Amino acid sequence: MTNDRRPDGLAQKALAAIRRERLLAPGDTVLVALSGGADSMALLHVLLALRVPLKLAGIEAAHVHHGLRGEEADRDERFVREACRNLSVPLSVLHADVRAQAKQNGQGLEEAGRHIRYAYFAELAAKSGAVVATAHTLSDQMETVLLHLARGCGLRGLCGIPAQRPLPLAGAAGDGPPEARLIRPLIDCTRSEIEEYCTRQGIAFVTDSTNREDSYARNRIRSRVVPELERLNPGLPAAFARMTRRVREDADYLEGQASEALCAARREDGRGGYDRSRLRGLPAALRSRALRKLAGPAGPGLSEAQVEAMEHCLQASGAVSLPGGLQFRAERERAWIQPADAVKSGMLPAEIRVQPGISFAFYGRITMPKLLPLEEYEKESKIHKNLLKYALNYDKISGYAAVRSRQPGDFFHPAGRGVGKTLKKLFNEAGVPAQERERIPVLCDRQGIVLVGGFGCDERVRITPDTRQVLVLKPLEAE
Repeated sequence: MTNDRRPDGLAQKALAAIRRERLLAPGDTVLVALSGGADSMALLHVLLALRVPLKLAGIEAAHVHHGLRGEEADRDERFVREACRNLSVPLSVLHADVRAQAKQNGQGLEEAGRHIRYAYFAELAAKSGAVVATAHTLSDQMETVLLHLARGCGLRGLCGIPAQRPLPLAGAAGDGPPEARLIRPLIDCTRSEIEEYCTRQGIAFVTDSTNREDSYARNRIRSRVVPELERLNPGLPAAFARMTRRVREDADYLEGQASEALCAARREDGRGGYDRSRLRGLPAALRSRALRKLAGPAGPGLSEAQVEAMEHCLQASGAVSLPGGLQFRAERERAWIQPADAVKSGMLPAEIRVQPGISFAFYGRITMPKLLPLEEYEKESKIHKNLLKYALNYDKISGYAAVRSRQPGDFFHPAGRGVGKTLKKLFNEAGVPAQERERIPVLCDRQGIVLVGGFGCDERVRITPDTRQVLVLKPLEAE
């Protein structure tokens, strides 16, 4: 193997993608997902070659032994360990029983393996602050888009594999890092370019025998469909790259328009949720996207049938069950999200503990609690004016904060008003219908009410120049 790690053609192509997509910054540590195959070995060597130009702090690697391919998987692990030792690259290895987890969770082997890998990479990255790099290529991009196309997809399916995305940390809560970041520096490079690079640089790699099995749909697309398309157009990879880039620009624009439309549809009348007629009147392309955003973290996983059911509710009233124990409901002039167990009683659950980084249904919307330093909050509040209604001085919270329905005798001191009043009187003055009052969320700590949905925070937790941390309840569509 050559010791020359100077950037050559493939490394320069990766460098261009890294800079165009802003994948890495000086001082970053990169954790390479290393299978031992040609793609991941090329990625490791490319990043080693680019370490100085990019001013990276370090390069590490991680390998997952899935427990599926017997001696071949053992061979892969031995190869990766030796390669990393020769390159002086720190390596972490996980031994997993993918078959057992797939059976336990009712998943396919491929899905279970992917979940295990990414959960492991995210855990390692969260500990070290590293950016996770995988070796997805332009060839993978083509295969993915063709798979999506065969199954029927919208614009997002035609966008293929993004150059970067968040990598959630399973079970993250509180003030710790909720997610890592995953990047794909080789996303502009084809598999043939990578194999040529490995040959040119003398880089050894192993081959996964399952890549040749026609039982996998992706393998059939790789061996049968792509070659036929390349006969029609020898410039197929570049054409796919252009298409996915243009489609992604269109999709991003529509997503932005949908976010703005959803923000504009918020109701601020003491009842929360969204204006049903405004959502109903959106163009179809924006309406479906707005409804997915309205569903918060459950949105990307909603089926077409669920989105269509939500659209039907906007037209004819009704409710739709959503993942995560939530329900979408549309009645009269309003549409909103609520916990499913609030349906029968018409009230919120007894108590929902509010934890930074964990979203929940609040005021008819999926909301993410965040802790911000006062200076950062002041900057954000200039952009998102409505944050003032959903923010409080976290330093003054006694014990922990939790959301519940109103209770008899609840008393509230609206910040800056200089008066106190019962919630009954507050709701009377605001004209909140009696049947809606049990659904208005009340945020409390051990000393009493700290915030009421739609009415702002209590004087006791008002934000002052001495505040250090601000708890912000931010609707997710404002992200």
